[in-house]
Amino acid sequence: MNTRFKTPRSWKEAEATPCIFSIEHDCGLRVKGEEPTIYVQLHEGVDNPVTGEEGGGFYVVDFRDFISQWRDLA
Repeated sequence: MNTRFKTPRSWKEAEATPCIFSIEHDCGLRVKGEEPTIYVQLHEGVDNPVTGEEGGGFYVVDFRDFISQWRDLA
């Protein structure tokens, strides 16, 4: 579990954390209702919990899905 940062309770708190560069809601790259539509962009040097690499980003379905990934953010 992420011990460096307090677990966010909202998207606003999530965007304010030092590891997240931006969060794009309904970014239009996916079909809403079928696949994740929220893209979480990480700062360079942050371990990506989905790809296992540093930086980049990942898609989530909703805030609950984001929190499940948050636990693995370094």
